[in-house]
Amino acid sequence: MIVDAEKLAQFQKAIIEYWQTHGRHHLPWRMTADAWRILLAEVLLRKTTSAQAAEVYIQLADFTPQHIKEMDQHILAEMLKPLGIYQVRAAQLQRIASDVVEHGEAALGSDEFLRKLPGVGRYISNAVRCCAFGVPAPAMDTNMIRVMARIFGWHSALKRPREDRSLWKRAETLVPADKPREFNWGVLDFGAVVCTYRKPKCNICPVSSICIYYETAYLPMSGSL
Repeated sequence: MIVDAEKLAQFQKAIIEYWQTHGRHHLPWRMTADAWRILLAEVLLRKTTSAQAAEVYIQLADFTPQHIKEMDQHILAEMLKPLGIYQVRAAQLQRIASDVVEHGEAALGSDEFLRKLPGVGRYISNAVRCCAFGVPAPAMDTNMIRVMARIFGWHSALKRPREDRSLWKRAETLVPADKPREFNWGVLDFGAVVCTYRKPKCNICPVSSICIYYETAYLPMSGSL
């Protein structure tokens, strides 16, 4: 399904403007283009909140892959304790650090290398390559999946939409080449604050005029009140 060029341009512009005005600029991993630090942040963010991850990230951000590799695993696990499953996280992070040390940090620009790292899938690989190297790759998490479904009517038949290759391909068509970082951050924040799972704030949505959900679900419902 190809998006109309005008609708695509309007969507991209609105999302980037949302990021510029309302985005979570304070998140520490959004203040760096260092590939290792961005990978570290994405690993920490798995199955936890950004607030919890930020506290641990600040403690670990100055540690190089070599430092993490050589660190006593029990000490690392204690630092990761606030995030849960900390012993598993510690072992995994040290395996990742070891691979990065072996191949060099330049390898973090490679999708093939990144996706061979333990616990790293398409989402984390795209996030690292986009935020560190400016690659126009989508950070398709549950927020982006929900936004795409509502705005464009793109749905997956799979129980785990993040494993839907066709949905990933569609997401790729949305990311602008000139501001991929800002776009991805904007979609994540927009989905978390405005286009929420329950009770989306359609009345303040900057893309309601091109949203299929707004036209077919929200408007008829609001009109009957």
